[in-house]
Amino acid sequence: MSEVMHGACLCGGITFDLGGAEVMGACHCTRCQRWTGSGNSMVIVAKPEGLKITKGKELMKTFHEEGFSDRFFCSQCGSPTAAGAKFCGQCGHRLETA
Repeated sequence: MSEVMHGACLCGGITFDLGGAEVMGACHCTRCQRWTGSGNSMVIVAKPEGLKITKGKELMKTFHEEGFSDRFFCSQCGSPTAAGAKFCGQCGHRLETA
């Protein structure tokens, strides 16, 4: 997957480009279910330098809990935007996106 993907939060306050994606998948651990409010979390694995915030970096907030990966979200609409660790702290699924 060599193309650059473009994304945004729900309100459009944060936009980003993601290049160098290695693989896409889904994580079904309860941590990721809580993060998304659904049965899974869609994951795009990429090196941190592949993520470029193109708008709204100041809106990006971090949820930190000891022993788990940091999660990034929009402070205006609450949309999850990225996870900041290589592996899910609960199930070990590779999550590196930011």
